[in-house]
Amino acid sequence: MDKRAGVLISVLILSISTIPFFSDAAEAIGCAPFLALTQAKQTAYVAPGQDGVVTFMGTVYMQVPWTEETERIEARLYGNAGNWVVSSPVILEFSRAEKQKSFTFSVHVPIGTSQKTQGQFLVNGTWEQVNGTSSGTLAPATAIIFVKQFYDIDLSIPDSYIVLHPGDEVQTRILLKNEGNAQVRSRLEISNLKDLEDQEMKTYLDRDKFTIEEKEVDYTNITVSTSRSTEKGLYRIRISVVEAGSYDPEIWNQELFIEVGERKLLGINYGIWIAFEWTLILILGMVTAFIVMTKKKLTRLAYSKLSRTLE
Repeated sequence: MDKRAGVLISVLILSISTIPFFSDAAEAIGCAPFLALTQAKQTAYVAPGQDGVVTFMGTVYMQVPWTEETERIEARLYGNAGNWVVSSPVILEFSRAEKQKSFTFSVHVPIGTSQKTQGQFLVNGTWEQVNGTSSGTLAPATAIIFVKQFYDIDLSIPDSYIVLHPGDEVQTRILLKNEGNAQVRSRLEISNLKDLEDQEMKTYLDRDKFTIEEKEVDYTNITVSTSRSTEKGLYRIRISVVEAGSYDPEIWNQELFIEVGERKLLGINYGIWIAFEWTLILILGMVTAFIVMTKKKLTRLAYSKLSRTLE
């Protein structure tokens, strides 16, 4: 029994004496410092009125051996997103008790950036012991930046105020410019078509469906015709461009103004013609009255002369 007890005591003493050694070894062999990003991808919103800023968060894991001289460990992180602006480098300070710390970077994607542009964000860095002897690099981490599509169509009518007369017809051009950041499919509509038809005015579009690349311009023609019975007045043709293929489409509106004037007869305004007609009637009346008066005067003269001759 005494011999066994002695062996057990020896093994226990040996085990206790080796505990610091294995602890130091574990700290020395432990994982190398590294960093990781929380987001693998982010989406940039770059429509007018938005800021185009995306934010990436991450963590630096700092597991390195410490010496008695080491006061702290500093990690310097650098972000890169190509031509896009990235926030300033990040400096993290670790005490002996701190094994990990978080960081944040912001990337500014310019407003209006094409959806075709896919960016990559990269963060890397270095670390070093302050008053120590160890230093090293942090393996980079990467993420993807997607650009969100936005829709913006500039709908314009160069000749937006036209004067017509009943029975006239005119054609004018409608321009559509894709100011968005991706190809857009859209359709053109006349939203008050029924009201115009009720007022004896007809409108026709050469075409109403469009596929326009970003920053490109397309066009169509609109024909407006009035009937002889279209009333004088100012008419509004409401034209809309509707984004195709969306449950909640964007809509852009523009107006074409048509002023319908007086009716025309033989190329003359109807009102002028009526005034001319009454003037002509008045002149004819005056001429007729003159002829009648002259005839009566001549008749009296003839009778007077005849009477003197008979005497």
